[in-house]
Parts: sequence; structure tokens; C-alpha cells
Amino acid sequence: MSFQVESYLIHHGEKLARRFDANSYLYLLKAMDTHDLGRGRGGIEEAIKRIRARVVAISYRGDLLYPPQEIAAFVRRLRANGVEASFYEVDTLYGHDGFLTEFGKWGPIVREQLEGAEPYRAPVAMGFRSAFL
Repeated sequence: MSFQVESYLIHHGEKLARRFDANSYLYLLKAMDTHDLGRGRGGIEEAIKRIRARVVAISYRGDLLYPPQEIAAFVRRLRANGVEASFYEVDTLYGHDGFLTEFGKWGPIVREQLEGAEPYRAPVAMGFRSAFL
């Protein structure tokens, strides 16, 4: 017996293998697995205190890489430190890959957030110009 998700994983795995160098993928995985927001910033609480941007966190039910309960806990920490943050959990059968397969479920969240957001203005004093100006 074959499950629908199996054919999806096989198809996308073969597609990824054809267009993506395996060593690059290993380095990306290592970067994700070892990333620590608090490293070099005095710990996570100190790092959170530096956040000035509004944060929109979207998680996917069944995501084993970034479990929704961990994303929700992070958003609570942000809010406790005065950061404007919102949390959305997308109901999906595809777990972490829900963002690849079901744009219709999370795209409207991003669109709504972007439509209500102020346009980014790069600080001119830093000598940096954004391509979005």
C-alpha cells in the first residue's frame, strides 16, 4: 500500500537531486541545525531585545523540523519582550513541506501582512540603499 505523501516525497526528492548539489544541501542542513539566535548576542533573551521589526511566524501542523509549539513559544517570548509578533499555524498533511505544497493556505497570510506593512526604508546614514526604495 502506498500513501499519497510517499509519491510526493519521491517525486520532489528526485527533482531536488537533479537540480541541487548534494554537498550544498548538507551545508544548508548544517547551518539550520546549528543556528543559534543567541550566539554572539548574549543569549536568546538579549537577542530578542534587539528585534525592532514586526514578526509574523507561520508554522505547519506536523512540522518535525520547526514544531508549531516551539514557534508559538518563541512568539510568546517575543511578545513578552515588547515585540509585535503574530503566530499562525497552517493545517496541512505535509508537515514541514506544507509551505511548498499548499500556497493557498499560507499565501493569504503573507499577502495580508505585506499589504498592511509600512514599506522598508533603508537607513541612509549607513550608506545602504535598498533595491526597494
